[in-house]
Amino acid sequence: MSLVGLPKQEIDTPALLIDLPALGRNIERMARTIVREAGVRWRPHIKGIKTPAVAHMLLGAGASGVT
Repeated sequence: MSLVGLPKQEIDTPALLIDLPALGRNIERMARTIVREAGVRWRPHIKGIKTPAVAHMLLGAGASGVT
């Protein structure tokens, strides 16, 4: 059963809800600040992410891998 598109009031809790546009902006901002402007490699820790889809987004934004 897909919950995508349902009003948040109709979703049973606990549930992880993510504002994808905000997440994308935040990842791009981190990548710009950490990787490009600082000139360092970025390898976020998977323990803080805990979601493979987010790890793939970070890799797509320039992370050199995940720890």
